[in-house]
Amino acid sequence: MKAFHAVIKGEVQGVGFRMSAVIRAERFGLTGWVRNTPEGDLEVWRKAKRRPWSNSMIGSRSARPLHASTKCSRPRNSPEVFTKGSLWHSELYVGVCMASTMKAMVIGRTGGPEVFEQTELPIPQPAANQVLVRVRATSVNPVDCKVRSGAVAILPPFPAVLHGDISGTVVKVGQDVSHFREGNEVFGFVGWTGGEGGALAEYAVCDARLLAYAPRSLPLEEAAALPVVALTAYQGLQRKIRLEKNASVLVQGAAGGVGHIVVQMAKVFGAQVAATASSDEKIAVAASSGADWTIRYDQEDVKHYVGRITGGKGFDVVFDTVGGANLPKSFEAARPGGDIVTIAARATVDLSLMHSKGLNLYVVFSLLPILTGEGRTMVGQDLATIARLVDDGLVRPIIYPKGFTLDTVAEAHRFLETQSHYGKILVRVG
Repeated sequence: MKAFHAVIKGEVQGVGFRMSAVIRAERFGLTGWVRNTPEGDLEVWRKAKRRPWSNSMIGSRSARPLHASTKCSRPRNSPEVFTKGSLWHSELYVGVCMASTMKAMVIGRTGGPEVFEQTELPIPQPAANQVLVRVRATSVNPVDCKVRSGAVAILPPFPAVLHGDISGTVVKVGQDVSHFREGNEVFGFVGWTGGEGGALAEYAVCDARLLAYAPRSLPLEEAAALPVVALTAYQGLQRKIRLEKNASVLVQGAAGGVGHIVVQMAKVFGAQVAATASSDEKIAVAASSGADWTIRYDQEDVKHYVGRITGGKGFDVVFDTVGGANLPKSFEAARPGGDIVTIAARATVDLSLMHSKGLNLYVVFSLLPILTGEGRTMVGQDLATIARLVDDGLVRPIIYPKGFTLDTVAEAHRFLETQSHYGKILVRVG
């Protein structure tokens, strides 16, 4: 088989070759295999069928990359590799066999962050209406910590791969998926509650309806910060209350994951926004998100800031990302007949003030389509709208500077639970 041999330095994109792989240069009728050298280069062996494979065919970075074809005919006894890639040549197509396992962080029981364990799992295969995504990143949401700890009754089978937020690259497309193809960069949700697996792994299968093309103006890993928080903000402001231009909006917890996106979106939709936070650092985050007024809620009571900002009338809309015991304060801050939107209503609350003011209470639970299977098409549509808002420069996630990786996801959970962060906490996977 050794009819030609070459070493390619940095010519294969997005790959992590750990073993051998089959390659096919379809235009030139070439077959062969590649392996990584100890120096980290790619060594190419091939058998010529038509004419020699010259170094010029391998190309350079000035040529455009073509993603690998899906065909793969592995030579007998040659091991597989775990990913796909592309050679930088406009006339060269590569088919790479994938390995059967991937690295993942799982939990075998509920509990503290220490329950996370690293393991190898079979790489899932996409069924009809699904795609296989190589995960670039995920992000930590409070619900992820609640699921891990057992605080909420949402749990996939053990060993469980958690996290729903995802960004990455499509590497395989299941039947009946027409709007995505291999190589597309996407963001959205993994349907982890149904046993499909979560985003804390090198690969994840996703319902294509729960994905959209990732914003072009945002690094792919940062797109993982958006799905839960941006969808919650958008659905609360547009699908629940249809926020009107010039409405006065109070955002409770405005420096958090959902809160800072609510501030930005409310401004996009033409509202006047007041924002509460618990420290000067978080006040600065709220202000940078576009808030017209900021409130240190630990230093100013509701009656005082309602008088200062609204003249005592109350806010048209209160978006309460804190919820629970904070809801009565939101009732107090709203005008008679106003709207309350919350993402945390798991509490016993006296509704007397809500009743006497004739308030409307809306609850947003962005994971509901994942749990029930209903409304998933709308999720993809809303994510596409969010991506356009990002690319138009109107919305952008604030990423907390302390970074985490798949191996340190337990640390990321611990950090979120301290409630000392602002914006979103990213976990980089691939």
